[in-house]
Amino acid sequence: MLKISASGGKKSERELTKKAASWSFKELGLSRCSLIKIHIKIRELGDYCGSCEELEKNSFSIEVDNTQSLTNFIMTIMHEMVHVKQYINNKWDGDGEEEAWDMQDKLTKKFTNEL
Repeated sequence: MLKISASGGKKSERELTKKAASWSFKELGLSRCSLIKIHIKIRELGDYCGSCEELEKNSFSIEVDNTQSLTNFIMTIMHEMVHVKQYINNKWDGDGEEEAWDMQDKLTKKFTNEL
């Protein structure tokens, strides 16, 4: 079961964020997981586009910069959701960035085509 919440940003950004995170959760094959909680903070970040941290087992905090273009905003959500997958599966190749960078474009294109 997945529980996603979002704060900050505009209402439309919060709705899109929850939709994109939920979609990528399923697309990344994580639907079988027990209760997963993800809180996504939408705000201006300045020097970086997003971040993901595990707060405790199966509980995550993601930040996404809302000053990016719409495509990059969605891409950042996809990138950070790959990190959620890495945390859940405890499978990291190095720092996990290469896999996240590789997957973000594919996931974003597929998601936006399905909108």
